[in-house]
Amino acid sequence: MHRIPFHVTLFMVVFLPISFAAQVIESDQHGITINFDLPNPKFTKIQPTQRSTYDLISYTDSSFTSEPGNPKVPVSRLML
Repeated sequence: MHRIPFHVTLFMVVFLPISFAAQVIESDQHGITINFDLPNPKFTKIQPTQRSTYDLISYTDSSFTSEPGNPKVPVSRLML
């Protein structure tokens, strides 16, 4: 059984939307390289406190990480 490196797995979980156009560029025992287009990311300014302004990044069919104290990062999950 071959394992996908952690950084590749993290990248795929965080950035790959379910409804994207993806193409496998290379795959071997060391990992996988995927080319994809992220369709229409949306950037929204939010101001949870008077002192801070943040950019909320989202895309179609994304959800968000929800661990308290950490940024909301858009996520899509898929099986390879």
